[in-house]
Amino acid sequence: MKPAQFGYGDGDEATHVFSGEPRSTTYYFRRQFHVPRAADFTNLLAEVLRDDGIVVHINGHEVFRMNLPSGEINHFTYASAQVTGTNENFYFPTNFSSSVLVNGENTIAVELHQTENPTDASFDMSLAAVGPARIQEPPPSLSAERSATAVTLRWQGTDAVLEQLRLPAGSWEPLTNAASPHELPASTNSSLFRLRRK
Repeated sequence: MKPAQFGYGDGDEATHVFSGEPRSTTYYFRRQFHVPRAADFTNLLAEVLRDDGIVVHINGHEVFRMNLPSGEINHFTYASAQVTGTNENFYFPTNFSSSVLVNGENTIAVELHQTENPTDASFDMSLAAVGPARIQEPPPSLSAERSATAVTLRWQGTDAVLEQLRLPAGSWEPLTNAASPHELPASTNSSLFRLRRK
């Protein structure tokens, strides 16, 4: 994988693309990324540095284009206008639906189009996914029963980790493979116990 930004002619490129003669009208970029659960996301946000025009596909679906004509395009299609001045270093924001995502491997494909007789080219892009805030449920309640020989800790469920803090100075440490009911010697003292959700 090569670092961005991609391009030539501006002197700030991390990866140079071919800038010999004849210069290309269109450059193509592709990258795969993994999404464990596509349903977790509701929206996608992109910021794009493009000089001059760009069209972006995810999993074969066009999700947006900038500075390109509408309708069908090919590798001979020129960008609508030349990008100059501060726009050459500006990251243009956009957003689109996350419905194009699939569980597992996803592919983003980008076409960077130039105007006729180009003198430079630039491309960089970030993509972020937005989803609903997860509500963190509190861990189950922890109860303790003491007998003459043992202290028994009990809780409901299997999605929590029992942790112990040894006093006077210590840190919370998980008790490996602890399950309810968990028995401790009655002589156990100077320790605190809590549950932490996995």
